[in-house]
Amino acid sequence: MMNTVEVQIKPNFEPRFLAPTDGHFFDINKNSKEETAKVILEELIAEPIKRVTNSNPVSTKNGIPQIEFSDYNIHARAEFEATQNAFKLAQDCNMIFWISSEDGGQVYEDGRFNIYFKDNLGQEIELRGKHMPLTIDRFKSLELGKRLMEMGGKTLGKVETVDDLRVQPIGFNLENINNWISECRKMMPEFELFWKLFENGDDLKQEKEMKKHVEEAIKMANGDNKVFQKILENRGIKINSSGNHGSGYLNSETDSVLNFKIKMIGGEYYTQPVHDKFGKLICPVCGVEVESSSSICPTCKINFMSEM
Repeated sequence: MMNTVEVQIKPNFEPRFLAPTDGHFFDINKNSKEETAKVILEELIAEPIKRVTNSNPVSTKNGIPQIEFSDYNIHARAEFEATQNAFKLAQDCNMIFWISSEDGGQVYEDGRFNIYFKDNLGQEIELRGKHMPLTIDRFKSLELGKRLMEMGGKTLGKVETVDDLRVQPIGFNLENINNWISECRKMMPEFELFWKLFENGDDLKQEKEMKKHVEEAIKMANGDNKVFQKILENRGIKINSSGNHGSGYLNSETDSVLNFKIKMIGGEYYTQPVHDKFGKLICPVCGVEVESSSSICPTCKINFMSEM
């Protein structure tokens, strides 16, 4: 039976929208290591279970969710409303599903299934989440949302269309929140690979490993986003050229990634210049042409060794 409370939801405060992005996935000069690692995980060219993320807790202050959004696409304000509705549901629910479906490629080429958990901080509420790719289309996403409502999920308004689903999270109040994986298995057995991943803590291990790669690549990139992405690709971490968060910094024709090794000696990074397809000696990290006598790249500042 559906538990739908039909009320008109209006934001009770004006959202604090940040300036729009410049169209790229990330900027290592602006985004934190954690934010960058999360975007890369979501945009990985990899099997879905490799693209799971965790979000830091967001809390309320005087009952107002402490959230900020970048008004970067047509869904931004709907997502703001959905987040606010999640906090409203959290007054009575301790586990909340929010389905952000694909939209036919207009903005989102694939969807995300978000699971939020409530913690009480005195009079305030805190939400933390786990987020996994949703590889079904928007129509099946709507069917999934309706199924969850039929299983007792509560919403704050009608869910009749995909657009309704984008602003209406679905809440449950579990008797024992520690059994959330078992409950999810019962409701959505088709996502068993993800439930097993969470059960083993593998999502946290993947996230920790990605943060390590990101931190090391940022140190070597010296603020150059293109160099940063090349370093990750050389490590086998390849992301979409364009996706839900914008686009990357590499052009497949002109920014081909070369195989190279990097060593750390005395706290400094070293690599070896290589020849490109035209026979020119270049830095393999940033692609700039260098002299054979160069001991350091003039662009990305990595040190050169004659032998690795």
